Amino acid sequence: MGSLSDKYDKRPILLINLLGSSLGFFIFGVGGALWVLFVGRIIEGITGGIIGTLFAYFSDLVPKKERTKYFGWISAVAGVGSMAGPILGGALTIFGLKTLFFPTLLGVIFCFTALLYTKKLSE
Repeated sequence: MGSLSDKYDKRPILLINLLGSSLGFFIFGVGGALWVLFVGRIIEGITGGIIGTLFAYFSDLVPKKERTKYFGWISAVAGVGSMAGPILGGALTIFGLKTLFFPTLLGVIFCFTALLYTKKLSE
């Protein structure tokens, strides 16, 4: 996805990745058959992994003197999410295994909305 973001633009690639991740997690969350679970994970796998594009997007938006601060915040949020995600997921298993994927879906939708709002601020 990084080469696509260099060729076209970072913002549309980020939006496509977030929409693809939302779709993949939704399919994975509602899927009952094994092949549906595979389809959901394949979609999320193809459109996931956007951290490099995200860093490039922030490097375009943020002044050079403040980039390290913002890169640190991105890394910190990713680290907290990596730690809090399994804890939250373990706590949600009391409601059933399918509930594990819907908070992630909500988070991706939130990021998509925030990215749309960020573009409006930069115009």
